[in-house]
Amino acid sequence: MTNFSKDDIKVITWDEGVRKRREMYFGDAAVNGEEICEAIKYPAVVLGSKESLIIKLGDWHYFCSDIDWLFLSEHEIENVRSVFESPRPFPEGGSPNSYRTESLCLPFSTDAFTVSKDDRVLLKGKYPPGELLENHLNELGSWGRIVGFKFDKNA
Repeated sequence: MTNFSKDDIKVITWDEGVRKRREMYFGDAAVNGEEICEAIKYPAVVLGSKESLIIKLGDWHYFCSDIDWLFLSEHEIENVRSVFESPRPFPEGGSPNSYRTESLCLPFSTDAFTVSKDDRVLLKGKYPPGELLENHLNELGSWGRIVGFKFDKNA
């Protein structure tokens, strides 16, 4: 029998854990930008989104929802960023183990941000450079919340 101590336990971040065991979250190891958008879409729909758009503009993937769903869960969140940085309880998901799947975006992104009519929050890296951000937002049109990210399976 092997004896283990606390020194044998390696603590990893949420991002590292998701990348290392991606099949636990996506069913297989082949993750792509569209699957990340679908993961973001799930809680939006559960919390009331009726219309959404998943689109790729250049290197950027976007999920757009008719409503700003982030704060509609019965589980209170501290701020926009906290929904994306690590798993948060999601009682509306129907299982005691349900979590906010928006947190699957950052482990596979080099850059990510979110926009609503009330805020613009950089989640990771940088916004699209120069006028590209405004061009993308103009092309996407008016939505309750938009999440944009540059997908990188090895981010």
